[in-house]
Amino acid sequence: MAITGIEMSFLKSRVARRVFGLFVFCALIPLLALSGFSFLFVSSELEDQANRRLRQPCKAKGFEIYEHLLFLETELKMIASDLQEGIPESITLVPYASDKGAGSRFRSLVLVERDGSIRNIMGGIRPVPQPTEPERTHLETGNTLVMTRPDAPFDAVYMARLSDPEVPSSPLLLAEVNPVYLWGVGSEGSLRPEVEMLIQDRSNRVLISSLPV
Repeated sequence: MAITGIEMSFLKSRVARRVFGLFVFCALIPLLALSGFSFLFVSSELEDQANRRLRQPCKAKGFEIYEHLLFLETELKMIASDLQEGIPESITLVPYASDKGAGSRFRSLVLVERDGSIRNIMGGIRPVPQPTEPERTHLETGNTLVMTRPDAPFDAVYMARLSDPEVPSSPLLLAEVNPVYLWGVGSEGSLRPEVEMLIQDRSNRVLISSLPV
């Protein structure tokens, strides 16, 4: 009976209540603080890991697209070299097959004269994007230009080069790039299934997106 009396009267003593309160303060407050810091640290670490993992496929995809642009530039140079020997009447467009890696890397190809007249080589481009003065200067130094235009279709990307880089007044060889080849759409292992893709140009215009925009 005496023990029961002590148990029942434990919290009735002011000293006992203070000791109990001090115990709760010393035990629970550090525990709550530790839980809070752990939650913030773990959340930040998980977010950093997710960002690092996301940057890896993004970087790999960027190198893949850059490699495709180099192949496109090489093909455009070869076409320009062939055109210096004479413009063919027509070129057959073979649809690009991503699973086989074969077919035309360009949708269409035209020659644009200095006076603005256009001659279709294969397919046709409407409307024909016109390079700005800085872009024209870039072309006249023998470089290749990649263009996008706000008034063009959603996924339109163009590549341009002078038909004869040594002659600044030579016609402009303008090609519309096949987006299936450029972006690697449908290529096996291009991106993990859970990764969405959105690519923008310098003006933040969406060129291709796997998300609704």
